[in-house]
Amino acid sequence: MYIETYGRGMLRGVVGVIFLAGVILSSSCHKALPLPEPQYDPRNISRNDTYSVGPSIAVGPDGTVYVVWMDGGHNEYDPSRLYFRYKPSGGEWSEVEILTDTTRDAWAPHIAVDPSNNLHLVWESDDPTPGVLHSEIRYRMRSPSGEWSDVEVLSNPGSSVQPRIAIDPSGTVHVIWNSGAIWYVYKSPNGDWGVPREVVPFAYAGDNPSLAVDSEGICHLVYECSDEICYVEGSTTGEWSERVNVSQSRYISWYGSVAIGEDQTVYVLWTDEDWGAGPQTSIIYYSIKTENGWTEPDSIPGTRGMPRAKRFFDYAGKHVLVWADGRYGEDIHYLVGNGRIWGNPQVIDTPGGSIAVDAVKDKEGNIHMVWSELLNLGTSDENWEVFYEEINPLK
Repeated sequence: MYIETYGRGMLRGVVGVIFLAGVILSSSCHKALPLPEPQYDPRNISRNDTYSVGPSIAVGPDGTVYVVWMDGGHNEYDPSRLYFRYKPSGGEWSEVEILTDTTRDAWAPHIAVDPSNNLHLVWESDDPTPGVLHSEIRYRMRSPSGEWSDVEVLSNPGSSVQPRIAIDPSGTVHVIWNSGAIWYVYKSPNGDWGVPREVVPFAYAGDNPSLAVDSEGICHLVYECSDEICYVEGSTTGEWSERVNVSQSRYISWYGSVAIGEDQTVYVLWTDEDWGAGPQTSIIYYSIKTENGWTEPDSIPGTRGMPRAKRFFDYAGKHVLVWADGRYGEDIHYLVGNGRIWGNPQVIDTPGGSIAVDAVKDKEGNIHMVWSELLNLGTSDENWEVFYEEINPLK
């Protein structure tokens, strides 16, 4: 009655508005929908179309996880920069920071965190001048507030590669690198860098060093030397020991790794080419430093294949080994043992080929690991990404 006596024209207006709205809504349904966002494996932390490789990981006393890797090119010959992300304990990953520019190629980053939650980074910086063979070891520090220090050069002029960094409980930073000979330098907490010194002469040096520091500040260094794994030890001011051939294998020994156990026991691991089992077949061996010297090398069952990068942990009365097979299409593996008794290998399924794994343990016993993952092998979308995973192997 209200409409009939007061506003038939108003009713027509309302109907017209409803009709017009329907036309607008109908036409909007036929517009092109936005392209879907790329779908990523949640473990993928690099997430770009450039080559993301060579990650290094560290965990601070407060549980913050830090990762640095090489990135920025579309093949291994493009200039590489260093990318960085961090994740607070129980939090989310930060946005990516780019730590170096394109004026010099940045390679082989290695990081560690001191007891005050400062992050320390070393890397190889290559001269881009054609025909010039020159590279130097550079260093930066990130404070707990997130500020990065200026870049410092640690090495002498020449060609310096493969930097490694470790920090002892006092907060002293130890760095070694390969420059024909193996060189060493250190920085005390709140102090300056000392003078670099040669600790393994050229005649006895080698490639692919690994460095660990015990609770007394003693450095333990292994490296490849004439198809064997050699070991030396030393301190900030004292003499370094003569080299010891730890592997003593009739096969080729490579990719050595040194670790300090919970009771300060020194472990050395390496990969041995086992030609008795067939070509391109290897297995991980290890030896333990005792008061009477090194134990006889022993193989770790379940590691046969092409194991390259490996990380070893000794805590809570258990041994934990993490490794990447090093072949395309393979996964990340880990193994838990006790003395000479090892369990069955466990597999972390991955979508591509996994190499260059790095891992670190936090104070809760969790293992945080990163690795390079090759996706879409053999296609136009082939790409390397950096993956991250956290496990607790003792639960």
